Amino acid sequence: MTKVSQNEIAESMVSLKRQILPLGLNAKRVIALRYSLKDAKGNSLEEWSDIVARVVAHVSVAETDPAQRDEFFNALTDIMMAREFVPNTPCLVNSGKPNGQLAACFVLDVPDSIAGIMKTATDAAIIHQTGGGTGFTFEKLRPSGAMVSSTHGVASGPVSFMNIFNTTTDTVKQGGVRRGANMGMMRVTHPDVLRFIHAKNDQHSLTNFNISVNVTDKFLEAIDRNEWYALRARYLEPHCCQRASLCRAGHCFHRRSQSPQPYDGIDGADHGQQSLW
Repeated sequence: MTKVSQNEIAESMVSLKRQILPLGLNAKRVIALRYSLKDAKGNSLEEWSDIVARVVAHVSVAETDPAQRDEFFNALTDIMMAREFVPNTPCLVNSGKPNGQLAACFVLDVPDSIAGIMKTATDAAIIHQTGGGTGFTFEKLRPSGAMVSSTHGVASGPVSFMNIFNTTTDTVKQGGVRRGANMGMMRVTHPDVLRFIHAKNDQHSLTNFNISVNVTDKFLEAIDRNEWYALRARYLEPHCCQRASLCRAGHCFHRRSQSPQPYDGIDGADHGQQSLW
């Protein structure tokens, strides 16, 4: 066996050290504008090495063993300085701050009640304020025109309530760094799915939302067989009639894939949908 000298070991360790390339001008500007801590006048207080030290020090507290904490601190510092790994924006911005909110994505429930909807809107505003983004599914909300027994009126539908979340997001800047972001989802079997699909067509509505339709295996099978499929709200209110309808699967799929076309507001059979009561 060949004996390895200490010098050879040291040379091999040096060769394994990560190469740290200098930041470009644009990168320095972005770091100063978005990620650095600021003074009272809004001037940047940190360079990239300072941000790395702050982030790693904050995250490494999770290691309870001092030796493992030091090992983690050194390893992650090298990785981030070499920019082989860079965490999300909330982590870069909030590490070391009292709130310490490091997550980027939150999924919130939207119940079928005014109180529940407004509570979720409040929770979303707080999350945006701390730098997080939010996702919602609006499939629990009763469709437009459905009866509301408590007021003997009719519901305005999920899309109208999405505007509340959109306006709240506009008002609260995300973590003081960027505009807030939302993901809105609806199940393909919801009676208002076509209104949902075309909600952003005018390029002015729901500007803080990406939207996505959740499809089922039965829906995709109905497309293949060119069949109709049932649209039905998921809420249950015994004293109110349940709005239900049929939609041709291929028509709905085409509408989603070609959503920039205007929504005509007609749900009749000629447009691929029939109402059943």
